[in-house]
Amino acid sequence: TTFDKGDGARFNLLYQTVQSLVDNLIYPNLRWAISDDGSPNHYEMVDRVSKIIPGDDVVFYDTGRRGVGFAKNNALRDAFKVSNLTYLTEDDWWLSAPFDLLSHVQVMLDNPNIGICRFGFLGGNLTADYVDYGPFLTYWKLKAASGFYCYSGQNSLRSYEFYRRV
Repeated sequence: TTFDKGDGARFNLLYQTVQSLVDNLIYPNLRWAISDDGSPNHYEMVDRVSKIIPGDDVVFYDTGRRGVGFAKNNALRDAFKVSNLTYLTEDDWWLSAPFDLLSHVQVMLDNPNIGICRFGFLGGNLTADYVDYGPFLTYWKLKAASGFYCYSGQNSLRSYEFYRRV
């Protein structure tokens, strides 16, 4: 999900994100869904991303300023028509080294009670306490020792069942 005010700043982050995933995400058959929440320069973004992602494996949406939740749900509805799992990331998140997603997908396929597998970075003396309230009710309580941290809340592999229940 993305939105650019028309100055290209947010889309420049998106292009870096897409390029980092093309370069470093290892998975045999990716289908991309990019949902834009009504950016005035939407077609420029479509043209540029189409040059980064090879083939016809990308779908673009322009949801016309209905909000980030609508834009995300729109892309997820489409994604779950073709797969029970989706890899979700923010438009300003970079993958800086090769990352094989297949092992994580296999864990989720072998364990249908796992609804989400989060990937990200906890830094700045941040710790996380795991709290388990049962199926699909697991939380991480973040505790910052220094008040500074860097965390991507959406970079994750998620199942359709997770969304259905939550």
